[in-house]
Amino acid sequence: MSTNNIDEIFRRGTGDQAPDVPEYMWHRIDNDIRRNRRRLWYAMAASVVVLIAIGVTLFTIDVPVPEITDKLPVDTAQSAPALHQPEMLDAPNYADSATYVTE
Repeated sequence: MSTNNIDEIFRRGTGDQAPDVPEYMWHRIDNDIRRNRRRLWYAMAASVVVLIAIGVTLFTIDVPVPEITDKLPVDTAQSAPALHQPEMLDAPNYADSATYVTE
């Protein structure tokens, strides 16, 4: 017989029975749970402090902003093609059309 079969036989024979935990062990279990909760709270508090420090640092750093000027570099070696501008006679005059409307 293999060890897996023996373990299975004992599990079937004992059913859902489990040994009782001694009273002194409950005190240790309770202390471990409280210690883990305390560590969790400390870890969360430390992460909040780190996030706040990063945020304050990012908002207080003086980043040099490049100065925007109206002057653009002009490349004189290459000229842009001339655009066709419509003449004034091509455009309709809508200002005079309001006088022809009768009610």
